[in-house]
Amino acid sequence: MMKHAMAFLSMSWMLLSCLMLLSCPVQGDALPKEMPSLRSSCPKGSAAYFSHCYALYLTPKSWMDAHMDCQKRPSGHLVSVLSGSEASFVASLIKNTFTTSSYIWIGLHDPTERPSGNGWEWSSNDVLNYRAWERNPPTSPNTGFCASVTRNSGFKKWKDYDCDSPLPYVCKFKVTDRMLLPLAFPRVSWILFSCLILLCQVQGEELLKEQLSARISCPKGSVAYLSHCYALYLTPKSWMDANFACQKRPSGYLASVLSGSEASFIASLIKNSLNNNDYVWIGLHDPTEGQQPNGNGWEWINNDVLNYRAWEKNSPTIPHSGYCGSVTQSSGYKKWKDYNCESLLPYICKFKD
Repeated sequence: MMKHAMAFLSMSWMLLSCLMLLSCPVQGDALPKEMPSLRSSCPKGSAAYFSHCYALYLTPKSWMDAHMDCQKRPSGHLVSVLSGSEASFVASLIKNTFTTSSYIWIGLHDPTERPSGNGWEWSSNDVLNYRAWERNPPTSPNTGFCASVTRNSGFKKWKDYDCDSPLPYVCKFKVTDRMLLPLAFPRVSWILFSCLILLCQVQGEELLKEQLSARISCPKGSVAYLSHCYALYLTPKSWMDANFACQKRPSGYLASVLSGSEASFIASLIKNSLNNNDYVWIGLHDPTEGQQPNGNGWEWINNDVLNYRAWEKNSPTIPHSGYCGSVTQSSGYKKWKDYNCESLLPYICKFKD
């Protein structure tokens, strides 16, 4: 009798704990703090890069009409390009979308229309530190007082253009809580489900626990490791084009390597795919392009924490081979080497099914 009473009290306490866990602090306080970091939640037709979503719109508009249209998105504006890394991402976004246009609007303009060319600024009020004019900054006589990226430069360099000309354009915007709301429910559901599992454990129902531990199912051509799927793609791409291709998978990015065990798994995946390349792209890069001393600018593209390190030599220092990370054949694909981001290499994607 006493044994059954103790079991009942234990179950009651666990159920009460679960109900407390599902109360307002979880649904109201914790979720808003966590949800903005969910980088895979950009709406269909857009792509994620750090904390923003980006979308190319092919219907031509004047610069001002394009700017107004971008503002319909949350915190939206014509794209500001704040680094060489972001420039490569925007260029890849454009090149991966079929367009015959020679120019694409970005958010740079000169509202002062000064002949000196000193009035250029971002429509988003971002600081204009990074510059990438196709030629020297525009001076009088100007073609126009609004800026575009040019096909001749691979959509990486800027050119002034007539603001009234209709062109395609790139918008940059934030993910809102409304977009992320569907992502909140799986978390709450998982907490409730975990509570049920806990109660089942007390009752001795181990079968359910075993069913939940079953391995995830990955699509054909990919392999499961823990909670992710991994796939090696042999068609060579630049680092940014490879990352853009990975984003077409659910929650997909170039692979982050977070432990020695994961490194061994990825190495085996590459070696078992009849790959003869000396280097294969992973998701490591330095968006500061060496501005941080001692190689401190390196980070994972998906914002995973860079605790595990496996450089083939010491962490890259000047002079760099490049600012994107690869795994090397000479190390059995377990060690990393910096490499030129524009080089065409095979690549590993890591994604959720």
